[in-house]
Amino acid sequence: MFSLFRGSEWWVYKTPPLLTIAYLEIITQYLPFEQSLETLFAILVSIFSIGAYGYLINDICDIEVDRKAGKLNRMASLSKKQRLFLVLSCALTGLIPWLIIGLTLPLTIALFALYLLLIIYPAPPLRLKERYLWGVFADAATAHTIPTFFIATAFYNLNETSRSGGSSLGLIATVWASVVGIRGILVHQLWDRNNDLKSGVKTFATKFKVASIRFWINYALFPLETFLVVVIIFFTFQFSIHLFIVIAVYCGVTLVRIDANKLDPSPPKKSEVALYDFYEVWLPLSLLTLLSWQRPEFLIVQALHMILFYSVIKNRLGNALRLFLL
Repeated sequence: MFSLFRGSEWWVYKTPPLLTIAYLEIITQYLPFEQSLETLFAILVSIFSIGAYGYLINDICDIEVDRKAGKLNRMASLSKKQRLFLVLSCALTGLIPWLIIGLTLPLTIALFALYLLLIIYPAPPLRLKERYLWGVFADAATAHTIPTFFIATAFYNLNETSRSGGSSLGLIATVWASVVGIRGILVHQLWDRNNDLKSGVKTFATKFKVASIRFWINYALFPLETFLVVVIIFFTFQFSIHLFIVIAVYCGVTLVRIDANKLDPSPPKKSEVALYDFYEVWLPLSLLTLLSWQRPEFLIVQALHMILFYSVIKNRLGNALRLFLL
């Protein structure tokens, strides 16, 4: 089932940055353990279910396109009833936790927008994924912007006496996630450009020159994204200066790896992308370590995080360790 939902393509890469926002809110707002654990569980269930729902719809709508491009499509071998059952099951599973916990109006609107965008992004007649810039914005919104806003709002609402700065953190995190999402979809469109040209799929990367897209990514999106993540990090420095050590170590490793592997904010071919390892491993793990140090009851959350994302943690930290051993 995990393979059917293409979980290996997104779960360990897109989920940790979203959970990072949850950990930031718990630290900065000093949220109660029981409520935080309950909300984290609901978020994990929703991320997996809604993510699977989105990829299922996308694959169903791309059956013919993938056939022309010679790409594997897991939905092609299933009957229409089986496809419908899977889509409805994932959609319902993504909602159930919030029907139990309760939804505020902003959260309800965010969920509705997310479910709707995940349909009109791949499905005709709108099929936003082939409408150039609209496709870029829609992908970033479904994978990053709306989920980040939802998580930040859900945790901010847990504490009736929220500390100052909580709403600002949520706003900055949402803007940062939007920029990360736009850069991410543009990079993936660059990687898929040849297949898209072959199958006749219209994307932003097939319409414009590769050099122009990479210029805007490298000299506009990436600097803005870096600035915003630095601002987010400074929000946590007031709670523990020890995070500075983690950031300094990461920067040192990154400088070594840039010299060795030529890390690029927009690599034209599939390879490592600058800062992705920071979002996927270094930042969430450092925040969890801080949280567990201050409040030992959260060790259970850290253990669960390391189990769920063991593969990406092992790969990223293993690569960094090997550089220092060479």
